[in-house]
Amino acid sequence: MRLYRPNTAIGRYYSVLFSLPHWEILAVVFIVIAAAALISLGVNALPFLLNSLIVIVVLEAYRVLYPYTVFHKLKRIMGLSLTTLIYALIYNLVLRDWVLAVAASSTIVIAVLQGLDGTKWWRYIVATLPAGASIAISLWLTAPVTLRGELSRAIILLLLFSLADFIIYLAMGRHRINGYRAPDLGTLFLQNWLERRKNIEEVFDKLSTHENVHPRIVFLGDLAVVYTDLHYGPFSNTGSSELPGELSSLLSKLGYTAVTLHGFGSHDRNLASSRYLGEYLKKIYTTVMDAEREELRYHGALRLRGDDGWETLTLVFDRLSIVFVSRPGKGIDDIPYNLHLHYNVVARKKGLGDVVFIDSHNWEKQEEFHIDALAELIEETVNKALELKKSRPSVEVLSRYKCIKTNAPGLINGDSCIIEVTGEGRERVILLYLRGNNMEPGLRDRLVEALRGITGADHVEVFTNDEHSETGIRSSLAYVPVHESPELVRDILEATRGLMTEPYERGAQYSSSRFDIKVMGYTASLLEKLLKDTYLEATVLLVSYAFILPLLLGLPRLVH
Repeated sequence: MRLYRPNTAIGRYYSVLFSLPHWEILAVVFIVIAAAALISLGVNALPFLLNSLIVIVVLEAYRVLYPYTVFHKLKRIMGLSLTTLIYALIYNLVLRDWVLAVAASSTIVIAVLQGLDGTKWWRYIVATLPAGASIAISLWLTAPVTLRGELSRAIILLLLFSLADFIIYLAMGRHRINGYRAPDLGTLFLQNWLERRKNIEEVFDKLSTHENVHPRIVFLGDLAVVYTDLHYGPFSNTGSSELPGELSSLLSKLGYTAVTLHGFGSHDRNLASSRYLGEYLKKIYTTVMDAEREELRYHGALRLRGDDGWETLTLVFDRLSIVFVSRPGKGIDDIPYNLHLHYNVVARKKGLGDVVFIDSHNWEKQEEFHIDALAELIEETVNKALELKKSRPSVEVLSRYKCIKTNAPGLINGDSCIIEVTGEGRERVILLYLRGNNMEPGLRDRLVEALRGITGADHVEVFTNDEHSETGIRSSLAYVPVHESPELVRDILEATRGLMTEPYERGAQYSSSRFDIKVMGYTASLLEKLLKDTYLEATVLLVSYAFILPLLLGLPRLVH
């Protein structure tokens, strides 16, 4: 199945990342290329094969002496060894200078080793040892007369390549955030991507600030619909990326099924570090177990459409209104948190009461959105919701739900829930929750039409929670949005038909809490800006270092 590639600002940065095949496959490719080199070059293939084999030996010793290295996996060692072999053979063909070709292959080892394990002076010795040793051995075996002169040239070349890499490190290091150099931040990210290490959180934590969060929970029987007031990022196992899963685990122990909502806000609303998850979960535990719950009654629901493709679906209760924001056809991404703050205050002043705005994240962004058009629609939504609340008495909430496990690319842990909310003489609303990071374009509309046909509901909406626990863990793709699959459609429609035969749960309750916790805040913007500012420069410098510099050094011999 071909996966949809999200058109995001960070997507292009992930496109350069790749995963290696199993070491056995790499070993077979190595043997084939080595055999081809021996057949075509004969004894002249010796330095290239020695270099690659010594890379394996040195890195094996290195991982024993430095267990923290990312090269504890054999396939990574084999991958780097194979790369140096191919590189040296190609450059020998181009430069017609095997000493320079082998020495130049150290640029690959230097860049990879220092980039993945961190820049240290002694790693230059580790990275250049294979090339130096293979050149020395090859000269001793095949050309002892020129040993001293050529070996001296090789040592100078290796020192030059080491110095050039360190100069690049210093040049890129002028880009900093609060003392943290850009190359070091890149290393920490790659270590998380490869090893799921959380060292990068130390940087996030030091740059972050304490902010107030205001979680709300709506209880529909044993279903807990949780508005966390946080964003579930930034990636993998860092920050609050794993909060939805941890919440589900906590609430299941308390007898509840959890649905986590994604409010307005982006990475500025991430927890500064995953170590604050425990603190946050304790607050939620208290909210569930000890906080006073208020009875929630239902006034009705309304859908409005505005300019730029924006839509809102609002469920109006007596003590709370929940506004689902979508943008079908054009797509949606993180909406600024200050919009939530502003219109929450506006709603309270006008008498509507507490309001939470949900970024439905149900259509991958196709076009940049106009925030002014959304602001106008939200203003209208608040006014219309207030009119509805004043014109209708509240009634008892009637609800039913069915949560299932199914399968589709991008659907995290297979989690999905169909929820119906209504009241006597009030609009019936069907909500489909899919746990994931946004949806492929068009899927939302197809599911809405299918669910409307089965249920006959007045309003239907589909939403995801924009969870980033599977963001930044793949090669080439930043994340996989929820895709359509035969299993997904079949299981959801079957579950919905089954739900329509179930009795309603009577009554709903509402609970909330407020507390301070450390979130990324402006740090997220600083990191994104740093990435944009350095990506092109780093690419140009590394390409020049590994591929152009050796050509320039070999040019004099080629000319003569």
